[in-house]
Amino acid sequence: MPTRELLIDERPPAEGGAHGAPLLLVLHGWGMYKGHLFELTRGLDPRLSIVAAQAPVRMGPGAYRWFDFERTPSSGPIINDAEEEQSLATLLAFIDRLVSARAPEALYLLGHSQGATMALSVTLRRPARLAGCANVNGRLLKKRLAEVKDPDALGGLSFFCGHGVHNPIVPLALGRETRDHVQRLGAAVTYREYPIGHEITPEALSDVSAWLTDRLDARAAAR
Repeated sequence: MPTRELLIDERPPAEGGAHGAPLLLVLHGWGMYKGHLFELTRGLDPRLSIVAAQAPVRMGPGAYRWFDFERTPSSGPIINDAEEEQSLATLLAFIDRLVSARAPEALYLLGHSQGATMALSVTLRRPARLAGCANVNGRLLKKRLAEVKDPDALGGLSFFCGHGVHNPIVPLALGRETRDHVQRLGAAVTYREYPIGHEITPEALSDVSAWLTDRLDARAAAR
């Protein structure tokens, strides 16, 4: 059963406390845990406060998910809607508490795989909360897209979208569709494809790191 509270790992910024610092919320993929993606993000921009949240559904030792799914040969995963709805509600409530407690100057999301799908859903639901969203090997759910009524809902919001060309779980076509959808909603998108499958690689992380640093630099220059 899903938990009501999300467990976290966190890293404060290199200088000063976490309160008010730009915040990156990291969401891991299916069958992983909070420490997996968190360990890979330790080298990101030192101005960031980083929080890695653990998905609420326990599958086994060190293995958690946001929602269950079934694989299909060509159309991508078919998800467990009830689990996804409950996890999204839990995640949105967690973000509200986190923002209230930390008052970050900017909030960014980074998700891999299923965590990226959750990050995209959060962004569609609460675009005003965010400064940017990085999606690696995730996809935008059609039911979340159908909820959007404003044709410019993501106007000016920054996105990073990276996808494996040989992805067997979330086919490349779905990654490209996600890019196209967020662009049509007004987002500024940085898009990359990698000669990989469903994993997250140093090259992808390096591109995410550069994207985040560019966002922080632009905010600093605008002050």
